[in-house]
Amino acid sequence: MFDLRSGTVNCPICKMETPVGKVVVIGSHVCSRQTCESCETDFLCDLPTAHGTLFPNQLDAKTNILYGDVIAKSWFGIPLQEAWKTPNHKQVDVGVEKLTTAEDVVFVPCIDYYYGHAVLKLLSISGLLKGNASVIVLVPKWLRWLVPEGVAEIWTVDIPLRKGQNYFPSVSEQVCKELARFNSVKLGEARAHPDVGNPEEFTGVKKHSWDDEKFRISYIWRDDRLWVPEGILGKIFYRFPRLGRFVQKRRIVSIMKLLQKAKLSNVKFTMITIGNSPKMPKWIDNQTFLPPLQKKSEQELCRLYSESRVVIGIHGSNMLLPSWHAGATFDLMPNDRWGNFGQDILFNEENPRHAAIRYKFSPMSCSISNLAIQIYSIIRDYSVQRESFK
Repeated sequence: MFDLRSGTVNCPICKMETPVGKVVVIGSHVCSRQTCESCETDFLCDLPTAHGTLFPNQLDAKTNILYGDVIAKSWFGIPLQEAWKTPNHKQVDVGVEKLTTAEDVVFVPCIDYYYGHAVLKLLSISGLLKGNASVIVLVPKWLRWLVPEGVAEIWTVDIPLRKGQNYFPSVSEQVCKELARFNSVKLGEARAHPDVGNPEEFTGVKKHSWDDEKFRISYIWRDDRLWVPEGILGKIFYRFPRLGRFVQKRRIVSIMKLLQKAKLSNVKFTMITIGNSPKMPKWIDNQTFLPPLQKKSEQELCRLYSESRVVIGIHGSNMLLPSWHAGATFDLMPNDRWGNFGQDILFNEENPRHAAIRYKFSPMSCSISNLAIQIYSIIRDYSVQRESFK
């Protein structure tokens, strides 16, 4: 882990190694600002945490010229450049909860403008807690509910997700002031795709039990990524979203009707929505949650996921917590998302064969009848398959 007191960075111009400077929190970035001792360039440098480890950027603090990996430039580099150029001077207070006394700490910042990125950063602390590290997390208010017991301090900021890429100088200054209290500070890696353990540690809700006689088959609805044909026809559905939602609803009802014909006992067909949802047939349990969500409603959502033998949904961060709690997951993959394969799934299996049973990835073009066969098969055969794969 990077030492915020004694680490070094390289100048983007002359490449000379320079002692780490002042910590600057800029949205999803944790940077240091320093002046090169050789060429006197005043620059900011991404420090190695989360995506800053994979796609580090350097930014000339005076000219705003960006140096960095072109792969992530559009969604990681340019937001840094824009945020530094246009700081948000609104006063945002950092709420500090001191839970234990510590002198040597690991700082894990979890601010982001992508929901999934912020959640995964927080989940990455599981290994640190198991190693008895004194962890300090910086979280947006909407993520506070997911912070587990065992952290040394929780620093909370009221920054909505849509502003998670903004540079709030007031937040950055307060973070620096708080960090100065400690004898030593390491920067947590906050890996983009961490290994995760038991969800109950974070959500307070146990994962699905295959021994339960009653269970759900749930579809995770989202308005902005629809289960519709792709290509030219798909573009029409997105241009006319009401039509696209109608097609998605028809598909959900169709697959649940097919599974209904399989005469599974003690099953409740469920649609789970955060936001507005369409009216569904009465035999489908339509569970709708309106934002902003509080801890109680977040945990109720996780309870529904946990009761689900199978969750189905379009690839995206909306599948993180469902896949962590449910018995099995069917991730429907758009053609342009195969490069992000598996990034929205929280794998909760040590045995790779068991994981192959529980986590399925299908193209969105997969027929409804074929998908229904796969879902029915895993419900029917899971116990036998798991025993045979020991």
